[in-house]
Amino acid sequence: MKDPYLTQILGLLAAGMTSTALAVSGYLHQPETFRFLGTQLTYQAAYRKIPLSLVGTGLCVSAWLLTQTRRDYRRQYEEWERQTLLKQGQLQSIAHHAELEGYQQVAQLQAAERLYPQMAPYRPFN
Repeated sequence: MKDPYLTQILGLLAAGMTSTALAVSGYLHQPETFRFLGTQLTYQAAYRKIPLSLVGTGLCVSAWLLTQTRRDYRRQYEEWERQTLLKQGQLQSIAHHAELEGYQQVAQLQAAERLYPQMAPYRPFN
């Protein structure tokens, strides 16, 4: 059976790994210039590493949590299914024993009816 959440898990992992790879790559270490009030500021673009790294980590953790949730639901479903099959088996066993008990009572009544005329001479008088 194919897991319906497999594409979501793989998508989250791919996006997380991509953003983490971008955060680690040298691309984000290039200097950037910024003009503010006539002043030109040059700084390293490494500040972009932190949010991108956090996003990547968040996506990977989300994929892991989704996987764990699916595994827990699967366990719960299998346990419920096992309990249901066990209860059905017990109910069938009870029904079978009740049916056998009914057959035994019918057999006893038939035997008593069959043997009644033979036991008539030995019955006490009313």
